[in-house]
This record gives sequence, C-alpha cells and structure tokens, in this order.
Amino acid sequence: MTKIRNRRKCTQYPTQFGIFSLFSFFVTAIAQYQNQNLEVDDLTGYQELFKEIIHNQFPPSCKNSCFYSLSYEHKAGFGSRVHFMITGLAIAIENRCIFMIDFSNEWTNKSTVSPFKPLSNCTCEKNKNKRRITKRMLSETYMRYLPKLGRKKNSIAAWMTAATTFFMRLSGELESLLSRVQYDIGWKRICNGLVAGVHVRHGDKGSEANLQPFSSYLHHLSQWDYIAGAPGLRCIFLSTDDEDLLSHIKENNDRVFLQSKKKKYAVRIIRAQQYLHYADVHEIDKLIIDLFLLSRSQSLLFTFSSNFGQLAMFMKPSNLVPNFTYGELPKLIPLDFYHHVKFGHKTYGYFLTRSFSRPGEGIRWIIFPVPFHIILLKLNCDPRFEGCIYNTKFGDNGCCNLYPLSGQKAIFENLEVGPNITQIFSHETGGKM
Repeated sequence: MTKIRNRRKCTQYPTQFGIFSLFSFFVTAIAQYQNQNLEVDDLTGYQELFKEIIHNQFPPSCKNSCFYSLSYEHKAGFGSRVHFMITGLAIAIENRCIFMIDFSNEWTNKSTVSPFKPLSNCTCEKNKNKRRITKRMLSETYMRYLPKLGRKKNSIAAWMTAATTFFMRLSGELESLLSRVQYDIGWKRICNGLVAGVHVRHGDKGSEANLQPFSSYLHHLSQWDYIAGAPGLRCIFLSTDDEDLLSHIKENNDRVFLQSKKKKYAVRIIRAQQYLHYADVHEIDKLIIDLFLLSRSQSLLFTFSSNFGQLAMFMKPSNLVPNFTYGELPKLIPLDFYHHVKFGHKTYGYFLTRSFSRPGEGIRWIIFPVPFHIILLKLNCDPRFEGCIYNTKFGDNGCCNLYPLSGQKAIFENLEVGPNITQIFSHETGGKM
C-alpha cells in the first residue's frame, strides 16, 4: 500500500548526547523492540489499541497531519456500516493518518445533533495530505481486519473491541436518554440488574445465515442456566426486528418461562419500547439504545453472523475474557459461530469464532478469518446452508463436521466451546486469532 510522505512532524532528538544519555537511548530502543515481539493478552491489547486510536485521531497539532477518508458509502444496516468504518480505520491508522468520512452519516451529519462524539479534532476539507479509502481498498483489507502496527501480536477480538468502543462513544445528550430508558423499563428497579440481553435478528438476514426462532434462544438460555447451575434470571432484554415476535410477547404479558433444574420459572421481558416517551425518540437513537442495552446485559445471547450482534459483543471489553464459572451464566452465548463476508454478490470468506484456552493461559474468544476457497476445500460445504447453530447441550450439531462430540461436563473441564476451527484451519491462518 502506498504511504503518504511527511505525515507528521518527526520527533527531534538533541544533537549532543552525553554518554549516559546515549546509553539510556539504546537501552530504551532495545527494550521497545523486544516488547514489540511479545504476544499480549486481549484486555491489555484492547487498552493499548484504544490509546493508539485516540492518539492517532486526536494529535496535539493538526498542522502536518495526513488523512485517509472513507469515500465508499455502503448501503446497508447500521452494524454493517460500522464494520466498514472499522476497516477504514485500520487502513488509516497503519499509515499513521487520521481516519475521516467523506459522506454524511451518524458521525458527520452537521444538520442534526450527532449521537456520537467527534472522530477527530482535525478537519480535512482543504488538506492536500488526503487519500480516499475506496471500495477496493476495503475489500483488500476486510478479511485481515488488524492494522499493521509494529510487531506486537494483538488479536482480532482486541482490535474489534478497541475500534468499536471508539466509534460508539456517546454524546452527553444520548447518554442521558439511555439512562432514562434503562431506569424506566426497570433494569435495576425490577430486574435488579439480572438481565440477559437477547438479540433476535430476522428480516433479510436469512440470505446470509440460518435464522434462529426465539424458542431456540430460550432453549439455549435454559441449557446454560442448567449446566452452570446459575441462579434464575429476573429479566430478558429483547431487541428484535421481528414485529410478529413482539406482538406474541405482548400477548403473553411480557412473560416467558425457562426450565431450571427443578421447575419452570417465569422471566419478565423488558423492551426499549416500554419507555414512556419512546414515540418521541429518533429512529437512529432507538437502534443505538437497543445496542447499548444489549451490551450492558449480564449475559448476551446473539448470532455471530449478525453485524449488530457482534457490535454488542465488542462494546463490552470484559467480554474478551470468557467466564465459564459454575454458578454464573457465561457473558456471551452466541447461537452461531460464523460471519459471512461479502461485497456485492462476491463472497470473500468467513470469520469463525470459539472460546479457546492454551496450557498456562486463561480462556479467550478467538476469531479466525478464513477465505472462502479454504472453507470449501477443508469443509466441502458452506456453513450458511447447513443450519449451523451453537448447541450447548451436547455439541451434537455436526455442522460441516466442525463440532466436536462433547458432553455437558466437558464445557467446564476444557473451558472451550464452539467448533474445531483451531485444529482444522491452523495452517491456513498461520495461528493468527
């Protein structure tokens, strides 16, 4: 990739070094080089990457800054558009340039109050050091996601969390509205914070993934409640684009039943629509409120195939460390493990996920980018059309022969849940996770 020269003013070092200063300089340089080769844990990686983004987007001086500006406006849902922005940010930051957006959207529309904080303290309208991020550049970068920053080995999950939390920094006005909605629907007052967030994505998503009925979400929640020996939930926060499901929930007085070890118990359904002044909220703000409430739930049930569901996953940094602890529900319960990547009608590949542990290390969620031709070569099938789901009962869903046959006990003994992607695709991904 061609890089723009003279991006920022270089640091000027003194022309006269004392012996001690020179020695200190080389010791520091060697230490930094050695640190660059270290593989960092996901939470540390997230923190460092977030600081890197802030430093890149908010320089002390804009005078000598260069810009990479997203010019390709992807006509898609909110989650998909944010993913394209994250890819654009990766291109800009690895070239040490500020990321900007050429077109009007939720971050740049000057005619309305933006729900988010500004992307930068610099502007690039008349700046000559500006390069456009085209559709081709996005397609060439999307499947690797990670920006090339030195030699540190950060994970895709850490980068996605850092980039997502950067873009989703709320303005003060929307933060206040979110707090009012959360209080009104009884998040703490009625549910005492014991809330599972459930994102049911239907609509046009059926062309890219196997749609899961609401009953499947309740089944998985009951299974995990049983396996983990967790105390009964008070509430489920429901976010969905399925109007028929919302009508069904209302007809049942916002109640569903979950099976515990001994008996069924009632769980209250809370929705953002229960906010007293919901009709007065802007449509985009309604969507953002749903997203934030999903991310704030004690346990999130979602489909990894959904861009929106992924955003909720990455908006909570503590999700980088799975909790498979007896007596607690997992923080993340994905009902599928794959994310289909396409531009127009062309399929580029999949992102596959699972929880993973190595000897002497903690557990973490890993994400594998796998090109489509490797998927077909290794699996001889396409996960979209195999009805792949995340089965917590016995792992008996043989989707493309990806799932191991393991019992309930193995979930807590091995601390690994999901398909065998680490074994099947280890050579193709070069061990990158």
